[in-house]
Amino acid sequence: MNDQMRFLPDWMTVKPGETIRFVVKNVGEHEDEIMLLTKKAMDHAKVTPQHPGMEDDADSAVTVPPSKTGELVWQFIRVGNFMISRLMPGHVEVRMLGSISVRR
Repeated sequence: MNDQMRFLPDWMTVKPGETIRFVVKNVGEHEDEIMLLTKKAMDHAKVTPQHPGMEDDADSAVTVPPSKTGELVWQFIRVGNFMISRLMPGHVEVRMLGSISVRR
């Protein structure tokens, strides 16, 4: 994660049933997060604009302070395409997105 609002790399492919440990380093100067866009996360995102300082309590997200590393562990059980993002206002609009393709 960086201050140019990008994830590097911004895509990956996994197999159904695979558990991935995302180890994410924030190389920027501002707090950042990575969130898998699950249904629960999307429901949370609908509320976030009205509460900008609201903490993310979703198990599909991790917030990382500047110059720190965080971890998010997730098991992908369904075939399909999933997005990762930061759901703070403005981040999706500038394409701070990544994709995960779950394929057999």
